[in-house]
Amino acid sequence: MLNSNNYLSVDASVSAHLSKYMPIMIQFKSTIQRTIIPQLSSLELQDVAFSRINKNVIEKLANIGKKLYQQSTEQTDETIYCLCLAIGTIIKEYDWGIRYIQQDGMCEIAAKIVE
Repeated sequence: MLNSNNYLSVDASVSAHLSKYMPIMIQFKSTIQRTIIPQLSSLELQDVAFSRINKNVIEKLANIGKKLYQQSTEQTDETIYCLCLAIGTIIKEYDWGIRYIQQDGMCEIAAKIVE
């Protein structure tokens, strides 16, 4: 599992093989973005539109990530990293900050994905 002990080595592995992992991240992000919208309530949609952080939306994003991980043929730390970065960039696009594309936030999402 992606955690603070192995984050740097997984990050280095993904960075070293970016041509392999970038398409995976893009696919995950596209799938998550298409999947999340119908799951959001009108209040949650307003929070996204007005850049108000909503922990329920983050949980829903993590749950989608969990399902994608469970369906993945490669259940590796690199796969979790790709999912976490995809989720983190979505959260960043919601203007909810960069925490979830940094080590602590990515490890937090990773824990939700593998629980």
